[in-house]
Amino acid sequence: MRITNGMMLGNSLTNINANKTTLDILNTQMSTQKKIARPSDDPVVAIRALRLRSNLNELNQYYEKNITDANALLEVTEEALTNMRDIVKDVYSGCVQGSNGTLTAQDRSAIAENFQALKEQFYAEGNADYAGRNLFTGYKTDKDLTFGGDDSTASYSITETFSADDVESVTCISNGLVLDKNNPAVIAAADMPASTTVYRMRLAYSGLDGLAGGTGSLTYTDNDGNIQTVAVTGYESASDEAYLATPAGGISYIAETGELILGEEISKTLRSLEKPDSISFTYEKTGFDQGELKPEHYFDCQDKTDPGNVIPYTKEAQSVEYTINFNQKLKVNTEGSDVLTHSVGRDIDEILESINDVTAAEKKAADIKSMLEDSQYEGSRQALTSMLEAAEKELTLKSDRMQKLFEAAQTKFQNHETDINLQITDVGSRVNRLELTQSRLAAQQTSFEKLQSENENLELSDVLIQYTAAKNSYEASLTAASRIVQKSLLDFL
Repeated sequence: MRITNGMMLGNSLTNINANKTTLDILNTQMSTQKKIARPSDDPVVAIRALRLRSNLNELNQYYEKNITDANALLEVTEEALTNMRDIVKDVYSGCVQGSNGTLTAQDRSAIAENFQALKEQFYAEGNADYAGRNLFTGYKTDKDLTFGGDDSTASYSITETFSADDVESVTCISNGLVLDKNNPAVIAAADMPASTTVYRMRLAYSGLDGLAGGTGSLTYTDNDGNIQTVAVTGYESASDEAYLATPAGGISYIAETGELILGEEISKTLRSLEKPDSISFTYEKTGFDQGELKPEHYFDCQDKTDPGNVIPYTKEAQSVEYTINFNQKLKVNTEGSDVLTHSVGRDIDEILESINDVTAAEKKAADIKSMLEDSQYEGSRQALTSMLEAAEKELTLKSDRMQKLFEAAQTKFQNHETDINLQITDVGSRVNRLELTQSRLAAQQTSFEKLQSENENLELSDVLIQYTAAKNSYEASLTAASRIVQKSLLDFL
């Protein structure tokens, strides 16, 4: 085969261009320190790079944003729960002090003021939020747990459920002395104050619509699965009739205290029920005080504040979850119904009421003693003496009831503290899981960054060596081509 100069020149130009292309590629790699500049350079590297970048972006989302946000939510929740626990401990300490039986009027007043402040602060903790999102309201993060102020227009239809354990005994003081300074009268033995034990269920709210002076009904499911209905008779205030005249098979509602007083027969029946939440009571309530818990977070209810837009709510578990790793979610909220129950405030209110009763009874006894020392009542000494006996007996009974309430409240608030501690422990366990996941993600992030670097990046020293070799090849090809071009026709003659 004859090799012509043209062929040699063509081959030389091809080789020069190939060396030049290689030199350009290496120059680009040296400038960018990347293996490829476009997917067509190496499709395998390009595909792997896309996958690694996608995984790394997802990892960064979990590690730098989701976990950080979840951790902040849990920290704020734990802080609020810890504050609640401290408040409950303070109430417990006050109950221990109140149960010692040697309280002065000043001591009782101090306890009452402290308890009222603690109650308000306890429920205020329920409105804890993070970045404008409430922590204890489930999915309804834009709603507060409690009413921020007195709301006379808010209206709800509420269905509250109970179990046999919610039926409890309570001591009531009947035949309370009514002091009429203008008409002292002898108190007969049958009319002396007396202490009686009755059974009750305590509603979440007092002052229900239509029941004070009216009637309603309570339903329960018996142990055979049959639904039974019991009539409820309403009373405005806590009178002797409401506590003591309830029919054996009936129920009385006291609007002032929010209690359902159970007759003897129905109390036995309800206490024997085996299934939880087998008792149901539906009622209407309009008007709520500042700090009261909003019904939609606790009960099946209907918000009827706007008659043209009735909003139904169903009580169900509402877990807010964050994705913190590939196919791994973590609950970041605690529901208020698990820790901020109505019973905490109702227990405190009952103690405050008993303190007020004792203070009023003391005042009556002191007033009668002053009347006995007043000469204008000289002709009524016998009546005043019997009235003083009744007043002192009433004071003794109410003081004894107050002390027993303080003693019983110790156990109740220990149970409240236990419930809060369980939630704090639950939050702590989730924080630990979050920290472990965060550590694992940090390691994964490092591994993926290394894989991405190995797949896409080049060592500058390696590229420099290859670039130097390619440059030498390029220059050598130029030198060789120049020598071929130097040949003329005379060299072949």
